[in-house]
Amino acid sequence: MENQFADPALKTFGEPDSPWQLKVHEGIRVEASVTTGVMTIPMKWTQGVNWHVELIYGPFPVKAGQRYAIGFDACATQSLRFSVWLGQYFEPFDSVVTEKTHFGESYLKPNWEFFRHAWTVERDEPKARIDFALGRNDSTVRIRNPRLRLLNA
Repeated sequence: MENQFADPALKTFGEPDSPWQLKVHEGIRVEASVTTGVMTIPMKWTQGVNWHVELIYGPFPVKAGQRYAIGFDACATQSLRFSVWLGQYFEPFDSVVTEKTHFGESYLKPNWEFFRHAWTVERDEPKARIDFALGRNDSTVRIRNPRLRLLNA
């Protein structure tokens, strides 16, 4: 199955037309970079809200009934609760997956770990996004080898 991410090596990050964007809320300091396929996101002055720092991929279309699997390696210098979701690219930023297949939250730890999750899309969305919600506490997050696979046609 082909990787649906157009730039899995994150090479275009930082360019205006890159599908990879970092959304940072006011008051939080982040200076993200990519070196040899590893994105490093040092976060300072976080405020306890995970969506205050978001790594976003999109937009791309999804259709009801499609099943997607995401996989990636990640770690953080300080234990960090995070989430990854599939939702609307624009407001109101609603999820487009079934509640049963929602990612929920997990923890990043200092050692590299592989994360995998599958979603079932419950409604068509012409402009969807993958959203890594990371900004709960001060830490440096590293992400590499992001993969998104369409499991059914």
